[in-house]
Amino acid sequence: FNNQKSALQSLKQWVDSDVHSMLISGSSGCGKTYLANQFAVMKHISDFVIIQPSVSDIKDTVDSCSILQSDVVLCIENLDLGVSAASYALLKFLEEPSQNVYIIITCRNVKQIPDTIISRTVNIDIPQNFNSPYKATSILEFWDRWHMTLTRFLRQYIYFPLGGSKKGKL
Repeated sequence: FNNQKSALQSLKQWVDSDVHSMLISGSSGCGKTYLANQFAVMKHISDFVIIQPSVSDIKDTVDSCSILQSDVVLCIENLDLGVSAASYALLKFLEEPSQNVYIIITCRNVKQIPDTIISRTVNIDIPQNFNSPYKATSILEFWDRWHMTLTRFLRQYIYFPLGGSKKGKL
C-alpha cells in the first residue's frame, strides 16, 4: 500500500486545482477505484458514480450530467477493457468538461488508452508493489519476480533513506 500513499499524495495536489479529468493506471486490485473515491472525498463531493466501459453507459451518463446542478465524480472503470468506441464516446466530454463534473478513468494497461484521452487527463500511475512470485511457473521466474520486489524495497527503504542519490538525510 506504499504505492497508494504516493498516489494519494498526487491526488492531494490536484484537489485544489481546476482539473476535471484524471487517468489512474495500475494493476488489477491495486486500489484505483478506491483512489477515485478518495478524490471525491477530498473534494467534498458525495455523488460518486462508477461506470462500466460500454458506449451506452458512457453516453447515458454524460447526457444525464448535462442537467445536473450539483458536483459529481464519475469513475469509468477499466476503460482499457472496453471497446475502443467507448473511449471515443468519452472524448467529446473530455474536450468540453462541465464545471460540476469530474471524470476519473481507471485502466490496467495505459497503452490501450487512445493518446487523445491521455493528453486530456492528469495521469497517475500506481506502480506494481509486488510481482506475485508465487504465481511463477519456474524457479527462474520466481527469482525474477521476487528479485524485482526485493530490489525496489532495498532502494526505497534502505538506499534512499541512508543518503543514496542524495535523497536521504545524509
